[in-house]
Amino acid sequence: MTFPKVNDIFPTIEKWNEWASFYGIDEMDSDIYSHVLIRYGGDRFRYSSGEMAAAKMFQILSIEYPAYIQKKSAAQAVYDLELEEIKKGTLQIANSAANPNSDPETDSLDPLPFINGQQVMGTKLDELAALQRKYRAVYTKYLEELLKSLQGLFQGILAETEEVFLYD
Repeated sequence: MTFPKVNDIFPTIEKWNEWASFYGIDEMDSDIYSHVLIRYGGDRFRYSSGEMAAAKMFQILSIEYPAYIQKKSAAQAVYDLELEEIKKGTLQIANSAANPNSDPETDSLDPLPFINGQQVMGTKLDELAALQRKYRAVYTKYLEELLKSLQGLFQGILAETEEVFLYD
């Protein structure tokens, strides 16, 4: 008995989208397709029929994908807010550095903490890089959760008959 591989069932993004739309996931991220192929492309499903394997995969994705999108959107909203805060400070500093003879505009009574515009600009760029690293890790974590939910499809056990099949 041969078990189909992921890249046999979904050789193209079109085939992937065809299955996704059949299961009501019309806006499936094309990134998810590539991540599934990277992670599981050469793995064999535990189901002997390609249709059953695809059906099981998209049943899982129809539950997990909306949760993934919701978490990703929430993280994106927080990222955008934090990015705006950094941009506000950076614009103030950039304007001050461009015109050093004028007093910097600020909404507090304390002066902006800069001696050298470039030094502070570098600090802001470091903050931006740290923010991007932080959210890249968050997005990766959510993607890992999504991909891990598919792991049970590749264990080599046929759930319907409870038989174990060994293959290379």
